[in-house]
Amino acid sequence: MEKKLSEVAEQRSVTKPFAEIDYTVTVFTGDKVWAGTDANVFVTMTGELGDSGERELRDSGNVNKFEKNQEDAFTVTAVELGRLKKLKIRHDNKGGGAAWYLDRVEVEDPKNSKKFVVYFANVQMKCIAWWSTARDPAK
Repeated sequence: MEKKLSEVAEQRSVTKPFAEIDYTVTVFTGDKVWAGTDANVFVTMTGELGDSGERELRDSGNVNKFEKNQEDAFTVTAVELGRLKKLKIRHDNKGGGAAWYLDRVEVEDPKNSKKFVVYFANVQMKCIAWWSTARDPAK
Protein backbone atom coordinates (compact mmCIF):
# COMPACT_ATOMS: atom_id res chain seq x y z
CA MET A 1 0.00 0.00 0.00
CA GLU A 2 1.43 3.38 -1.02
CA LYS A 3 1.10 6.46 1.10
CA LYS A 4 1.12 9.95 -0.24
CA LEU A 5 4.03 12.15 0.73
CA SER A 6 1.71 14.55 2.58
CA GLU A 7 0.43 11.69 4.78
CA VAL A 8 3.97 10.72 5.71
CA ALA A 9 4.82 14.34 6.49
CA GLU A 10 1.80 14.62 8.80
CA GLN A 11 2.81 11.47 10.67
CA ARG A 12 6.37 12.73 11.15
CA SER A 13 5.54 16.25 12.28
CA VAL A 14 8.40 17.96 14.07
CA THR A 15 7.47 19.03 17.56
CA LYS A 16 10.66 20.94 18.36
CA PRO A 17 12.95 22.93 16.02
CA PHE A 18 16.68 22.36 16.04
CA ALA A 19 18.40 24.30 18.81
CA GLU A 20 20.83 26.97 17.67
CA ILE A 21 24.06 27.62 19.51
CA ASP A 22 26.41 30.61 19.37
CA TYR A 23 29.82 29.00 18.91
CA THR A 24 32.89 31.17 19.49
CA VAL A 25 35.49 30.59 16.78
CA THR A 26 38.85 32.13 17.64
CA VAL A 27 41.48 32.34 14.93
CA PHE A 28 45.15 32.85 15.83
CA THR A 29 47.46 34.25 13.14
CA GLY A 30 51.13 33.32 13.48
CA ASP A 31 54.03 35.54 14.50
CA LYS A 32 56.04 36.04 11.29
CA VAL A 33 56.70 39.04 9.09
CA TRP A 34 53.72 39.54 6.73
CA ALA A 35 51.79 36.75 8.52
CA GLY A 36 48.41 38.49 8.18
CA THR A 37 45.97 38.21 5.30
CA ASP A 38 43.58 40.61 3.59
CA ALA A 39 41.62 37.71 2.11
CA ASN A 40 38.09 36.75 3.18
CA VAL A 41 38.17 33.74 5.52
CA PHE A 42 35.50 31.02 5.75
CA VAL A 43 34.90 28.18 8.18
CA THR A 44 32.79 25.00 8.18
CA MET A 45 32.38 23.02 11.40
CA THR A 46 31.28 19.39 11.29
CA GLY A 47 30.10 17.45 14.31
CA GLU A 48 28.34 14.22 15.20
CA LEU A 49 24.93 15.80 14.50
CA GLY A 50 25.68 17.66 11.25
CA ASP A 51 27.57 20.65 9.93
CA SER A 52 27.33 24.41 10.10
CA GLY A 53 27.60 25.05 6.39
CA GLU A 54 30.28 27.44 5.22
CA ARG A 55 30.32 30.73 7.12
CA GLU A 56 32.38 33.82 6.44
CA LEU A 57 34.27 35.12 9.48
CA ARG A 58 33.36 38.82 9.30
CA ASP A 59 33.20 40.66 12.62
CA SER A 60 35.86 40.04 15.25
CA GLY A 61 35.97 43.40 16.94
CA ASN A 62 39.41 44.11 15.45
CA VAL A 63 39.58 46.82 12.79
CA ASN A 64 41.90 44.64 10.69
CA LYS A 65 41.26 40.93 11.00
CA PHE A 66 43.86 38.18 10.66
CA GLU A 67 46.94 40.31 11.34
CA LYS A 68 50.36 39.12 12.54
CA ASN A 69 50.33 37.57 16.04
CA GLN A 70 46.65 38.51 16.48
CA GLU A 71 43.67 36.71 17.97
CA ASP A 72 40.29 37.22 16.26
CA ALA A 73 37.12 35.90 17.92
CA PHE A 74 33.89 35.43 15.95
CA THR A 75 30.40 34.30 16.88
CA VAL A 76 29.10 31.61 14.54
CA THR A 77 25.46 30.70 15.09
CA ALA A 78 24.61 27.19 13.94
CA VAL A 79 22.41 24.27 14.87
CA GLU A 80 23.76 22.06 17.61
CA LEU A 81 26.56 20.05 16.03
CA GLY A 82 27.37 17.69 18.89
CA ARG A 83 30.99 16.69 19.40
CA LEU A 84 33.07 18.42 16.73
CA LYS A 85 34.80 16.03 14.35
CA LYS A 86 36.20 18.30 11.65
CA LEU A 87 36.91 21.94 10.97
CA LYS A 88 37.49 23.30 7.47
CA ILE A 89 38.95 26.76 7.10
CA ARG A 90 39.81 28.47 3.83
CA HIS A 91 40.35 31.88 2.33
CA ASP A 92 39.48 33.25 -1.10
CA ASN A 93 43.01 34.49 -1.93
CA LYS A 94 41.64 38.03 -2.54
CA GLY A 95 43.33 41.27 -1.58
CA GLY A 96 46.82 42.64 -1.90
CA GLY A 97 48.25 40.51 0.89
CA ALA A 98 46.41 37.22 0.64
CA ALA A 99 49.14 34.90 1.98
CA TRP A 100 48.40 33.90 5.57
CA TYR A 101 50.43 32.30 8.34
CA LEU A 102 47.73 30.52 10.36
CA ASP A 103 48.64 29.17 13.79
CA ARG A 104 45.48 27.61 15.19
CA VAL A 105 41.70 27.80 15.53
CA GLU A 106 39.74 27.26 18.75
CA VAL A 107 36.01 26.53 18.81
CA GLU A 108 34.06 26.94 22.04
CA ASP A 109 30.77 25.07 22.47
CA PRO A 110 28.95 26.89 25.30
CA LYS A 111 26.17 24.30 25.59
CA ASN A 112 28.55 21.47 26.40
CA SER A 113 31.29 23.63 27.99
CA LYS A 114 33.85 22.24 25.55
CA LYS A 115 36.71 23.84 23.67
CA PHE A 116 38.13 22.25 20.53
CA VAL A 117 41.58 23.34 19.37
CA VAL A 118 42.84 22.67 15.85
CA TYR A 119 46.54 23.26 15.23
CA PHE A 120 47.62 23.74 11.66
CA ALA A 121 50.93 22.17 12.37
CA ASN A 122 53.04 19.09 12.37
CA VAL A 123 52.68 18.37 16.10
CA GLN A 124 56.14 16.77 16.36
CA MET A 125 57.85 19.67 14.62
CA LYS A 126 55.67 22.35 16.30
CA CYS A 127 55.60 24.35 13.08
CA ILE A 128 52.86 26.36 11.49
CA ALA A 129 52.50 26.97 7.78
CA TRP A 130 51.76 29.56 5.13
CA TRP A 131 48.41 29.43 3.30
CA SER A 132 49.05 30.90 -0.12
CA THR A 133 49.10 30.08 -3.79
CA ALA A 134 52.19 32.29 -4.17
CA ARG A 135 54.43 30.91 -1.38
CA ASP A 136 56.30 27.65 -1.07
CA PRO A 137 54.76 25.95 2.01
CA ALA A 138 58.16 24.45 2.88
CA LYS A 139 59.59 27.91 3.71
